[in-house]
Amino acid sequence: MDIMAKGPKEYIEYFDKVLPWVDHVEFPKDDFYELVTLKEETPQEIKDLFDKLEPKLRNTEWKR
Repeated sequence: MDIMAKGPKEYIEYFDKVLPWVDHVEFPKDDFYELVTLKEETPQEIKDLFDKLEPKLRNTEWKR
């Protein structure tokens, strides 16, 4: 029997709301973490949401 588990709320919000605004992702230190660059036209509310989610997303940083 397969069990489908939902991911943490923060990851669901990231994939639904922030990911469409991601322009580029880098893995600068041997794939230890990812460095995310958002598109220039990203609304401030999405940037604020990413700021709120960033500490809860393991190994993800926003390149400012």
